[in-house]
Amino acid sequence: MVGALGCQKEIAGAIRAKGADYALGVKENQDKLYKDVKDLFAGAVEAYWRDVTHGSVRDVYGDHGRIEIRDCSNRNRFNR
Repeated sequence: MVGALGCQKEIAGAIRAKGADYALGVKENQDKLYKDVKDLFAGAVEAYWRDVTHGSVRDVYGDHGRIEIRDCSNRNRFNR
């Protein structure tokens, strides 16, 4: 996964223009994008992805009085 720099539109566009794939991190402070991505994955696994390889993982970290939860879902094929 690329860091925050790779989430800039120009850099993401350059990566895609080269035909490369990468994981794009989405945080809840990106309201519309976060909701759109969450809606894409919610319910789609059971309804539409029966024959599509997919997966997810959740990591929970706690340190220095802070809890960080990272959910990662992937899908190997998107309609373009």
